[in-house]
Amino acid sequence: EPNNTLSQASPLGVVDTSGPNRVGSLNGVSIDDDSDIDSYSFQVNTPLELVFSVSQAADSYSQGPQTQLCNTGTFTDYTAVHDLSLEVRNTSLQLIASSNSSAAGQTETVSAALVTPGTYYVLVRGGAANDIQLYNASWVGNEVSLVFSPLSGFPDTIAPGESVNVSVDIAQGSDTLTGTPVLSYRMANSGPFETQTMNNVSGNTWTGTIPPGVCGDNAEFFVTANGQISGPVTEPEGGPSAPVRVPIAIETVVFSDNFATDQGWSVGGDVSGTNNGQWEIGSPDGTSDRGDPNTDFDGNSTAYLTGAASGNTDVDGGETILISPAFAINGENNAVISFAFWYDNQAGDSPNADVFLIELSNDDGETWTLVETVGPTGTETAGGWNERSVRIADFVTPTDEVRIRFRAQDFGNGSVIEAGVDAVELTISGCPCVSDLNQDGSTDFFDLLTGLDLIGEDRGAGDFSGNGTVGGLDVIALLDLVQNGCP
Repeated sequence: EPNNTLSQASPLGVVDTSGPNRVGSLNGVSIDDDSDIDSYSFQVNTPLELVFSVSQAADSYSQGPQTQLCNTGTFTDYTAVHDLSLEVRNTSLQLIASSNSSAAGQTETVSAALVTPGTYYVLVRGGAANDIQLYNASWVGNEVSLVFSPLSGFPDTIAPGESVNVSVDIAQGSDTLTGTPVLSYRMANSGPFETQTMNNVSGNTWTGTIPPGVCGDNAEFFVTANGQISGPVTEPEGGPSAPVRVPIAIETVVFSDNFATDQGWSVGGDVSGTNNGQWEIGSPDGTSDRGDPNTDFDGNSTAYLTGAASGNTDVDGGETILISPAFAINGENNAVISFAFWYDNQAGDSPNADVFLIELSNDDGETWTLVETVGPTGTETAGGWNERSVRIADFVTPTDEVRIRFRAQDFGNGSVIEAGVDAVELTISGCPCVSDLNQDGSTDFFDLLTGLDLIGEDRGAGDFSGNGTVGGLDVIALLDLVQNGCP
């Protein structure tokens, strides 16, 4: 079929909330086998809710030689060959909504709020049956009330003493925004929220500022806006019971690699050579004609790729394994490794048959723990850069021999497998121990001696009471500091 990929999506025109473009239908189309995907594109010019449904269009009957009563042969139910599922993606091909809640033979419906004008895509996927499923599709554009984008603009970790801006887009749809949106925040895990009116910086975009916090606290926040019809609406939806929560800590980047140089990665597996898709540092060729990346992720033109040369350089005949250098993070339970990956298994005679594995080791690669399996089907098996942040302690105990590896496999018959890895970064975060004055890793009698020396030398570092002078009050403050120690 010509619409198996998003680049070949069948255009279905404009969807609107009124007039002839509000509803549409498509009859007598089909999923042909267990690897088929039907892709459709829509143009949206105003914010709306898209409701897209598919229902089986076939029938059930007895198949084989018939008697006069027509009740012999094998009964076949062609209404339930495939359990159809739906996905909605935006212009950047990011997943917005999906649905696979109905059983085979029943209507499947997905709803998605499309806030930003542009092109959107609907994907219809089949199940495991290697057979044809006829279906009809229908869609409708509904007016919406206030529609929020996810809150944005803030980091994963907030530095102590720094304020943070929070942004949100609020599309009014059929409702009317009344008053000014409010940012609610607090710096602990309980207690009342402070409030702040937000600023309209442009169009539908509003921003607010969370004031500086103390290391070890958590910033919790949400946004409330009032619709003339819908009343108060919050983002996140749970408001004060489910706010966004960001730790306040000092974050340190201990490893960063954009693959401009070789920082000690190694390659294994039974695949050898660029023509067979072995991992190697290179520049995407810009074509993406076989599912390979057309650009790198972070913009420096290089990444680790499965076969960096142009043309037929996908993974063939086994697997290729990319292994990081060892990371010394013993005891760092807040260590997070982030990266971007690309994976495509859509082409060839056996699409959606292979997987991409992400694994961690804390014993220098002697044993490995699975972090994630991407594929064989799903939203991240059709190319495009995807981001991950993995808290290492969620999978293995941090040691001084931690490694991460990426395994791209071609065990299917005639599969075209392309993968990439870019923008790897390892961070640790926490709060310094202010009572460890001699910085030996613990708080004890020797820190008391160090503090008394600072007071005796009449140095600013000995102002433990914070009153601007060094004297007797600082001895009392020093005793309290050493006695309380660090959390």
